[in-house]
Order: sequence, then C-alpha cells, then structure tokens
Amino acid sequence: MPFRFTPSVFALAALAVGAVPLTAGAQTAVFYVPPKLASRGTSTTPIGGKGTVTIKVFVHKDGKAVVPSSVTKSTNHSDDAAALEIARTSTYKPAAKDGKPTDAFYTFVLSFTGAGAVGDSGAESGNSDLEKVSALERGGNYSAAKAKLATYLAAKPADTGANLLLAVADAFTDDFSAAAGAFDKAGTIPAKYKTLAGKTYANAAVAALKANDNDAAIAYASKGIDLTPSAEPYNIRGSAEYAQKKYDPAVTDLEKARDLAVTENADKHQRAVIETNLTAAYFGAGQTDKGLAAAKDVTTLDPSITQTGDIIAQYYNDKATTLVKSGDRKGAADALDAGAAAVPKYAVQLYGNAATILASDTKPDWKVVKAEADKALAIDPNDARSNYVAGVALANDKDTKDALTYLNKAQASAKTGNDADLSKQIDAALKQLGTAGGK
Repeated sequence: MPFRFTPSVFALAALAVGAVPLTAGAQTAVFYVPPKLASRGTSTTPIGGKGTVTIKVFVHKDGKAVVPSSVTKSTNHSDDAAALEIARTSTYKPAAKDGKPTDAFYTFVLSFTGAGAVGDSGAESGNSDLEKVSALERGGNYSAAKAKLATYLAAKPADTGANLLLAVADAFTDDFSAAAGAFDKAGTIPAKYKTLAGKTYANAAVAALKANDNDAAIAYASKGIDLTPSAEPYNIRGSAEYAQKKYDPAVTDLEKARDLAVTENADKHQRAVIETNLTAAYFGAGQTDKGLAAAKDVTTLDPSITQTGDIIAQYYNDKATTLVKSGDRKGAADALDAGAAAVPKYAVQLYGNAATILASDTKPDWKVVKAEADKALAIDPNDARSNYVAGVALANDKDTKDALTYLNKAQASAKTGNDADLSKQIDAALKQLGTAGGK
C-alpha cells in the first residue's frame, strides 16, 4: 500500500521577506528639507545701488554657517560687500534628511533696490499688502506671513502673487503638499523660485508615496522634473510606477535617476537606494540579469542595504507559484533552485519549497524529491519542513526506518519552532506510516 498524504500538507512555506516595493524592497528617495534662513542679518556697509547678489552659504548640521569671502554671482559688484555682511550676520536652520540635520549649501539671493536689501521672496507686484507679507518672509516669520495671506486670499483666491508667497511660506514651514498646491495656483513660476518649487514638488511626491497615493506621487514628481530635473524626482516617480506595476516606465525613470545621481555626485547611500529600487523594477519587468547586476551594485555602494536579497527571493518564489499553477512543477523547482543560488539567506526555504512542489506532483519521483530536500538539510539539518518532506519521500520508497528518523526529527523541530500546523501534519504522517508499517 503506497504511503499517502493530503495535498494541503504541501502548501509552500512563506518567505520571511518584506513586501515590494516602497513598503519593502524598493525605497523612496531620502526625504530632504533644504536649509533655511532663520533670520536675515544687517549691514553697515553702504549699498552701491540696484542689483542682485547670490552667495552660497554652507550651513553645518549644528546650524553654524560658513560664508565665503566672495560672492557666487552679482549684477552689481558694488553691492557685494553689503551682501556678504548680511550673509555673515544672518542665522540659518540646517537642512534635514529623513528628519536628521545634515550639512548643505543655502543659496542666499539678495536683491538691492538702492534703498535696502530685499530677500529672494520679495513681492514684485507693488501691492502694499503683499509687500508686508514679503517683509515678514524676509525676516523668517513664515507663520505670520501665512496668517496674513489666509485673510488676503479669502478675498482674492486667484491672486498669483499671493499664492506664490504662500507657496514659499508653506515650503519653508515644511508643509510641502500645501506648498505644491499653492505653486500650482501661482501660474508661471519665476526663474528664481524654480529650484524651491522643484524641491517642494519632490518632497510632496515623497509624502504622497509614503501615503500610498501613487497617482499624486507621479503627478508631483513629474512637476518637479519639469522644473528641476534631477535624480530625486525621477527616483520617486519610478518608485510610484513600480508600486502600480508599471514596470517598464519604472525602469526608464529609475535608470535616469541612477545616471543623474552619478552626475550630481550623490553619496553612495542615495545611489544604493536608487539601485535598490531599480533592482525591484528590473525583476518586475522580467529583466533578471540586469536585476542581479543592480543588486551587486547595491552591495558595493552600501552593504547595509539588504532589501535586494528579499526582492530576488520573492521574485523566484512568485515565479515558482505561477509555474505550479500552469502545471510545470519541474520548472518551478528549477526557479527556486536559481533563487537559492542567488540568495543564500533564503536557500533553506527555497530548496524546501522546491521539494514540496515536486512531492505534490501526481506521480512524484521520490528520489528526486529526497535529493531536493537534502539540499536544504545540507544547510540546516534541523529544518522541520525539509525533514518532513524527506521522510515522506523515504516512506514512499519503502524505507520505513529512515523515514521515521526524518519524521521524528521534523516533529521535534516543528514543536520547538511552535509550528502547530506542520506538527499536526507530521503526526498524521507518523500515524499513517505506523499503520502502513504494521501491514
């Protein structure tokens, strides 16, 4: 009498991997908040006349600023000394990545009218109400500016200048979704605001992505790309496209993000984040060779990022599931073997799943099943499921003594691991084997 078991015994063991992407394998871009002007300084140096001066101020993560000895750009060099003095006497709020202060450059733009310095958020409409708001923003009082703008916009909601000032205030108080909405209402964004608007849309896209609103993330990221094409918004858009299973567009955007990250001299961690997302997109698109190559690049850039192994293992497990549904158990086992070779971390589970699939065939080759289970047991001799499948294979080959050895070992491991379902299945097999052996 052949040794039999119910098909439910051979459900695939779930892999202990994260979900993919965003909430697992793929990661979002670093949530970045640029440095800000906390309070504008003053100058005792006479102002030369009308002009615009740009200074790159390096703001350390502790808030201390380093002002260069010369300006970056100037339309009137007689204003340079006054601009540098204002920059030195100003205070700054450091940039942040994922909530942690970080070093970054603050681009300080000062426009001189001949009577005084005007910050780069100054109103240009000649509207006295908006000029007051602009003065508040130049002084870093964005909360008061927003309060005044709320009253003003209640009466004139379509005023593009007011919406532009509101966008600036929202951006500098880290309300990026609101800032993005205000920039949308501001009409054509002046050149001097494009960098701020681009960063705002990128940060709004990150917030939308984290909220699983992929449509909004794609829309915001696209606007950021139009204004300031850079690695960050391409990475965000590619991640959102991946989440929507739009794998080909995701690959295109993430490859662009990878290339731009190199051009922009992004740090290794950020490049590794992009490569991780690209790994997921490649596997989603069925480009396994490129996915494996990208995963190797992640390890080289930042070994602390380990999600690529999860992505690869889950890909092969999902592929095996699809092949089983089509009736190709041999192909499914081969896919799992390939996954085990690619990701040793999950080799025991993948080999065990391969043995399970082969054992659930209508006419299993029990020697092949046993050989597959042995691959897992060579790595972890105490793996409960693999010992169980090996015992079943031996029982069907009429090797009752060795079958009992494997099944008893499986039972001990299942109980230690608190796997109640598997323990019940092993009990049933032991009982069945005892009955068959008695005959």
